[in-house]
Amino acid sequence: MKLKNIAALLMALVLGASLGGCSKKDTGTSEAKAMLETARKNLENVKSYDGQMNLSFKFENEDGEKEAKVITDIISFKEPELKNIKIEADLEGQEKKTSEFYVNENNQIKSIYTFFDNEWYTSEVDDETLFYTLGHFEMQDVINTFIVAATGAKISETEEINGAKTTKIDAVIDEDLIANTLIYTGIFAAAGMGAISPEHLKGAKAMAISFNIDEDNNLVSFSFDAGAAYQTISDNVFARVQGQSGYEDAKKLIINKYAINFVMSNINEGERFVIPAEVLNAKSIDTEIMPQLEEAVKN
Repeated sequence: MKLKNIAALLMALVLGASLGGCSKKDTGTSEAKAMLETARKNLENVKSYDGQMNLSFKFENEDGEKEAKVITDIISFKEPELKNIKIEADLEGQEKKTSEFYVNENNQIKSIYTFFDNEWYTSEVDDETLFYTLGHFEMQDVINTFIVAATGAKISETEEINGAKTTKIDAVIDEDLIANTLIYTGIFAAAGMGAISPEHLKGAKAMAISFNIDEDNNLVSFSFDAGAAYQTISDNVFARVQGQSGYEDAKKLIINKYAINFVMSNINEGERFVIPAEVLNAKSIDTEIMPQLEEAVKN
C-alpha cells in the first residue's frame, strides 16, 4: 500500500467518525473554520519546509516528579523526497540521547539512513515501511489529520511566530475522535509508545488544540497538551496488571504534562541539502529489521 493511500485511509476513518458519530454540535465560527480549511488545502502545495517539534513531558513515579524534553528538528523536501530528522532528548536536564535519520529518494527508490550506536545504517524501503517507521514525522499528514478532527474552531488572538504575524485559532478534538486521532498521528512515539490501540485510550476525554495561521494562509504552528490522554493510557494499563503476579508492587504513574508545540518555517523556500558522505557510506541492513532498529533508537 502506497504512503499516500495509507494516509488517505486514516483520514477517511477520522472523517467518517466526525460525520457519522458526533454527539456534540460544532459551535465554532465560520471564519475560523474557513481559515483552517484554506490552510489545510494549502498544505498540499507545500514542497519543502523546516520544522521543529518541542515536547515537554512531566510525570511522577516512585522516585518523585521528573521532566523529559524532546526537541525534533525536521528538514523536508518532496519530489523527490529528501528529509533530515534530528532528535535530542534529555531527562532532568541530563542529555539522554541523540538520534538522527535521513530519507533520500533517487530514481524513485527510497532509502532510509539511521544513526544507531555510533554507526550509520541504511536500507531501501517501500512507502509502507517508511510510513510505519517515520510516519509520525510526516508533518503535513499529521497537521491535516488534526485539522479534520478539530471542532469548535474560534479565532483567539494575534501572535508573532518567527517574526511573522499569525492568527491563533482554538479548537477541540472531541471524545469520539480523540483515540483515533492520537494513534494515527503518532504523537506518543516520542515516549516510546508506538503500539497503542483504541482500547488503551478508552475513556479519554476531549482535548484542546490551537493552530496558528500566517497572512499567506499557511498553518505555521499547532500546540496541545495530551497529558490527560496519556494518563488514561497509563490508568488502563495499570488496571490490567494491578494485583497480577510480578506486579504486586506496581504503582500508578501520574502524568502532569505531555505538551507538544510544532512550528513550521521556511515554507517552499529552502534549498535542497546534500547528505554527508559518511551517511551515504552507511552499512546496509535488511529492511525487515528497520522497525526494530527504529524502536531501539526511540528507547
